[in-house]
Amino acid sequence: MSIGEGQVPGRVSTSPDWDAMADAHAAGRRRRKRLLWGGGGFLAAAVVAAVVATLVVTGGTSGDAPDAEGGPGAAPTQKHDPAADAMPDFADTTDSPDPLAYLSDARKDTAPLRAGLLFGTKDVKVGDHRYDLSGGDTTPDCTKRVDPALGAVLRKQGCTLFMRAAYSRDDAQVTVGVAVFPTAAQATAAKAGVSGGVTALPASAAKPFCAPGTVCRRTANSYGRYLYLTLTGLTGNKDASEGDQTVVGTGDDLAEYTFQRIVHRGRAAAEAAGKKG
Repeated sequence: MSIGEGQVPGRVSTSPDWDAMADAHAAGRRRRKRLLWGGGGFLAAAVVAAVVATLVVTGGTSGDAPDAEGGPGAAPTQKHDPAADAMPDFADTTDSPDPLAYLSDARKDTAPLRAGLLFGTKDVKVGDHRYDLSGGDTTPDCTKRVDPALGAVLRKQGCTLFMRAAYSRDDAQVTVGVAVFPTAAQATAAKAGVSGGVTALPASAAKPFCAPGTVCRRTANSYGRYLYLTLTGLTGNKDASEGDQTVVGTGDDLAEYTFQRIVHRGRAAAEAAGKKG
């Protein structure tokens, strides 16, 4: 599901091949997977480069519904602002710097960050599947939207911002979480120490999923200074199972989409710098 440890193989020119980058990422996703199925005792392992995917019994506290932000004790958050969420597009240039250089250092990656800006505000299509985007949030407290074990890891590595977005297709729901760090090294270290995951952000209060004690699927990966996570499960707090390819495919699709959004951010920054140069 990813290019290994934030490196894009074969990048030698000053004009990055964006299609090749995406193809390499997709090939890695098909080639290198590890699935740890919890709750039923089944274990299937294969060689993994960067992605970690697990099916586990969820713990911690249940996540917030999209309309539950700002309750007692809640961390300061920012919700989607559709009027301000258009990510800039830049035409290709022959002298664009490497986008990974911008995504790896907060001193270069200076564009505004919030859930709506990173994920967009429209429903998304990945392959043949369309997913409904129901909401998202942004908080500077990286411990508030994740399990306690992961919160400790994010805090240790200096996480400065955490964003979530909620997607659904049929009975499957996904919460995507993105933790932002000052440097790529800190994001890589956080991924290496991942324990627990992002808490569920249901499509609505009437459609809970992945409450504590429910079997759901998690993935974790990093690129540049971003650690991106998914939590995928079934509406109604139903347990996911080993053979549920809808859960697996939905989580993988949204992890891929999130990766592409992060790359797009770096591409925009690199191409803007190339124009100025």
